Amino acid sequence: MPYLSASKMIIHEEALNQLYDVYVRLPFCVYSYDLVFSNWLLMYLEDVEVEKLFVNMLRWLRPDGYFFFRESCYHPSGTL
Repeated sequence: MPYLSASKMIIHEEALNQLYDVYVRLPFCVYSYDLVFSNWLLMYLEDVEVEKLFVNMLRWLRPDGYFFFRESCYHPSGTL
């Protein structure tokens, strides 16, 4: 694993905080999307943040909309 300097770690933490702000505090209108998609985001959030995000995502979805999320897994598919 490469060594990260303190300055690079701070930049990384700031980037994650910006991602959190973007995904959890977005001011989208209720029922405004047919599809909400999340790709490898949830694993970087705390449980409370995931709950807030899910509440928002479900609020943004139209009643007949789709919610799709994809996360990486520790184990390859089919090995559990």
